[in-house]
Amino acid sequence: MNNLISSFKLQEKHIEIFKKYGNELNIKTGEFLFYENDEAKSAYLLLEGELDVLIKDSVDSLRLINKLHPITLFGEMGLFTTGKRTATIRATKNSKIIEIEYKTFLSIASKIPAVNLNMIKELSKRLKECNEKLIENIDYQAKTKTITYIYKVFKERSKIEFEENLENILPIINIEKSELLKTLFFLEKLKVIYQLDLIDNNKLKFNINKNLIEKYFFKFLLGEIK
Repeated sequence: MNNLISSFKLQEKHIEIFKKYGNELNIKTGEFLFYENDEAKSAYLLLEGELDVLIKDSVDSLRLINKLHPITLFGEMGLFTTGKRTATIRATKNSKIIEIEYKTFLSIASKIPAVNLNMIKELSKRLKECNEKLIENIDYQAKTKTITYIYKVFKERSKIEFEENLENILPIINIEKSELLKTLFFLEKLKVIYQLDLIDNNKLKFNINKNLIEKYFFKFLLGEIK
């Protein structure tokens, strides 16, 4: 399964619930159900037929990344993540589909543990991917400045508790707020700091791992961590 389109199989009793409360659509071969970047307003259940999952490549051509077969629930993650469709859906066979509007889907999902569990797993996966993408994009200079500042404060104060207003920190380390927060998240993942919290969007609070701060400080200085 491609992670752009969440899909999984349903039991017969669940299918009947979706049929009862959803709207039946008939899509002919070659027709499109929705396009990439369309607003996500509904989830769908494929009852019959076959669908292509497509995304645009660098030259705006459609590239096949997956196929959906009966009985598959799909498209629900767009309701809870970006609010936009992450792929295009085209019928490769005459297809019968149940469309479930957002509020109806929420009501049904709350009664079906399998749907709830799938959404939780998928949302957790998406969050992990977003966090990893953020970490990949952190500027090396921002990392070095931040850990140097934390190490210096730790040495001067000889305490693991850290609490300071952002307006006092940013002029000292001379990086953007967004870069500082991304770097702190990165350091928390490395366990250099823990219990990271941003209070009232202004005050930073976290604990410094005294067993790791010096080790990682020198790793950064030596260029062992980028």
